[in-house]
Amino acid sequence: RQGASPMTQRTGLRYSVGTDGNFLAPASAKVLGIDEHHDRTSVWCEVDQGALEPQVLRRVVVLRTGEDIPDGLVHLMSKAESPYVFHVYIGEV
Repeated sequence: RQGASPMTQRTGLRYSVGTDGNFLAPASAKVLGIDEHHDRTSVWCEVDQGALEPQVLRRVVVLRTGEDIPDGLVHLMSKAESPYVFHVYIGEV
């Protein structure tokens, strides 16, 4: 379309989370979800395809209901595994 602004092509990529709960992803990555894959924790992120940008070290923190939430974390999801409910947070290191 003439006069339309160019669209950024985005794609979902899987990032492995280290045993310390940290993972490296582009600064503009939007975290979509988290899962287990071959006994490893992975984070799915939406990223600009082909963009050259700095990488940011982020962390995954899993807390049970009632635990204190450290500053600077953003809630990603919650999951019930009887008798507990776990809450997953993401933040920068």
